[in-house]
Amino acid sequence: MPALRELQARFARAVLGGPQAGLLDAVVADRLSPARRLAVYRANVHTALLRVLEGGFPATRRVAGEDGFRAAAVAFLRTRPPVEPRLHRWGG
Repeated sequence: MPALRELQARFARAVLGGPQAGLLDAVVADRLSPARRLAVYRANVHTALLRVLEGGFPATRRVAGEDGFRAAAVAFLRTRPPVEPRLHRWGG
């Protein structure tokens, strides 16, 4: 079993769309499989972070369109995830 810090780092990478290798064994299977449980976290995190970017960049969203903005936002959140708890500053 990896140390807590390493497990948390793997979880963060997986939630942002990175590899799940070595993580699924540490996720408890209950009514959902570990992969499905992780997918729920990923969907919630992506939705929340996309909303933060939409709120911060409404004009860009209008110009790029829904699909274009979403694609750019997902690429951004995977490569430059928030590093501090003040999300209103993320993306600036």
